[in-house]
Order: sequence, then structure tokens, then C-alpha cells
Amino acid sequence: MTALAFRTTRDQITGDTFSAMLLHAMVERRVKNLTDREYAAAMEYTARKHHLPQHAGLLNLEHISIGRMDYIAELVAEAVGQDRLSRGTMEIARNGRELGQAEKKERNETA
Repeated sequence: MTALAFRTTRDQITGDTFSAMLLHAMVERRVKNLTDREYAAAMEYTARKHHLPQHAGLLNLEHISIGRMDYIAELVAEAVGQDRLSRGTMEIARNGRELGQAEKKERNETA
């Protein structure tokens, strides 16, 4: 990422395409095994929650400072982490419920 930043002009850095790639790379550094689906969902959630500027349904990253972009990357990474945690919790609850039903069925069959 550092090498990429040194090979670009200021106009390229402030443009949407480079900014989007940079933001994605910043989030990937914070979140291991990030999928495109997780990233897109977290970006959408973060933009809505924090009222970030959007254009045509996409985050408007033009002329955003690197510090602000780092902050947005942290928010997106946090959203991915929260989503993973909630999905994991729901899976544990579902497995516990299935186990409880299986035990209840087994007790009823042996009784």
C-alpha cells in the first residue's frame, strides 16, 4: 500500500477510484479474511449510520483526507467485526436449540 501511495499524483489520490481502493486496503489490513460481501455490507451500514456523503448509492470519497479515511476504515472494520460476532452468536444459539431439541426427543423416545 505504501509503494502504491508513492507512485501516484495528488489528483489520483483525491479521486474516487484510488480512494476506494485505498479504503478497501485499509479495511483489509484491520480485518482478516475479509470477503467482498462483508465489505460491501459494512460500507453500506457505516455510510447510513454515520451519515457519510454518498453519490449514486456509493460512498463519496473525493477530497477526503487520509486521516478521515483511516477513521472510516476503522468504522467499517468495526462493523464487520460486529456482524461476525452477531452471526457467531446466532449460530451458537441455533446449535444449542437444536441440541436441546435432540436431547428432548431422545428422552421422550426412551421414556
